[in-house]
Amino acid sequence: QLRCVYRPANHSGRARAKMQMPVISFVALEQGAVVGVVDCCMRTDSVYVRGLAVHPQSTRRGIARALLRAAEELAVRRGRHSVTLSTIKETGNGKIFAKLGFAATAEAPAEEFEGADGRPVTRLDMMKNAY
Repeated sequence: QLRCVYRPANHSGRARAKMQMPVISFVALEQGAVVGVVDCCMRTDSVYVRGLAVHPQSTRRGIARALLRAAEELAVRRGRHSVTLSTIKETGNGKIFAKLGFAATAEAPAEEFEGADGRPVTRLDMMKNAY
């Protein structure tokens, strides 16, 4: 669904570098089937959510909230103060993350991505304190 809005830019080395960071993943299961996943990377003072996905037929049931809670619990266990993430503003996902307690910390051109039409898109960095 997101590829209708944006895609990796051909010249992006930054996106490839992010893909090489060690990942801790959590999955959400319903009746033995995977319905969601969150990939987390450890940073110096935060847990960075590298990716979050919920199966389209399983949305609006609290799965993303539960997966992000797992990321928060990981942050607490590892002594990190926050959970951070980046999203593409044009997807509208920033509003969803805001409802889940995240606040915008920065906005900048997303050089590693481009709109499906080839136009620039905006990266929105967000953070939530871990408790």
